[in-house]
Amino acid sequence: MIKEGMLLRLEPFAEEKAEKFNCKVVEREADRLFVSYPIHEETGKTTFMLDGTQVSISFIGKDNVIYFFQSEVIGRAKKTFPVIALRYPGDHRVLRIQRRQYVRVPVSVSAAIHPIEGEFSPFVTRTEDISAGGVAVFINQNIEVKQNQFVKVWLTLPMQSNEFFYLELQARVVRAISPEGEKIGKLSLQFLDIGDREKEQITRFVFEQQLELKRKGLL
Repeated sequence: MIKEGMLLRLEPFAEEKAEKFNCKVVEREADRLFVSYPIHEETGKTTFMLDGTQVSISFIGKDNVIYFFQSEVIGRAKKTFPVIALRYPGDHRVLRIQRRQYVRVPVSVSAAIHPIEGEFSPFVTRTEDISAGGVAVFINQNIEVKQNQFVKVWLTLPMQSNEFFYLELQARVVRAISPEGEKIGKLSLQFLDIGDREKEQITRFVFEQQLELKRKGLL
């Protein structure tokens, strides 16, 4: 799937700001890729990455589809020129990115919804699905939340590394679904002014959930 000469985009799991770098595959082995030193997309400067730096990598395949996988810097080497070595998880761990703007996965995590405007009581709930662009949550139909209302969302995202991401985001109610005869409805929420750090954390979480669904044969 990945061949010599192919261009890759690297995005380190940054603490504050998501940055993007470009590099070229110089050589491929079964479990690693040797690539040129990454060049920052905005500044054009060559960047030095420490061993252990975790990165998300995307590339365009021959079918003009974007593919994505997670990796880390595992060393340096000298080919015809200095290169860095990246862990390659194998073709089976490479995901094909949907053409829609944000990939949405069905997953149940803790969420709390508070009003920014309006007068409904804050409530704790679970998500139905999540993406970097928004989230769907369950709501008791006794709680009156209206379309286009602005709310604050707290999310707890459990990662496979046993760490947790705690996010506080503003959102707009895109849809309020109230099935007749049911006690529980749904809210579809669009995130507003989401920062690079929060977007990256959600993207990492969604990626891990995709891999798990793929492993179970559900994706």
